[in-house]
Amino acid sequence: MLKSILNSPAPSILAASSSSLGTSTFGFDPQPDLLMFEPTIYHHGDWDRLFDTGRRFLALKPDRPQLLYVWGHAYEFDIYPERWEQFEEFCRMISGQPDIFYGTNREVLLGD
Repeated sequence: MLKSILNSPAPSILAASSSSLGTSTFGFDPQPDLLMFEPTIYHHGDWDRLFDTGRRFLALKPDRPQLLYVWGHAYEFDIYPERWEQFEEFCRMISGQPDIFYGTNREVLLGD
């Protein structure tokens, strides 16, 4: 599926995960090696850069697909409960864009 997404006409892709991954890249280039995959941003550990990263993603005018991959665990919002509402604000900001494909890990990384 990743190969088909890389060849897709959709200019932007958003995926979210609750699995534990590596270091945030803050970049949007899709990664072909899923064994060495690193997310765009970790919602808890990189909180101070979340909105800026989302705005940079929305401002892209790419000529090839790009990937914003946000990951983290829901229980982490228990540490800073006020972040639930702020994360919902982030989701409202990033959602509903006609040129973004919003998908699960399977849809974006593994395919059918």
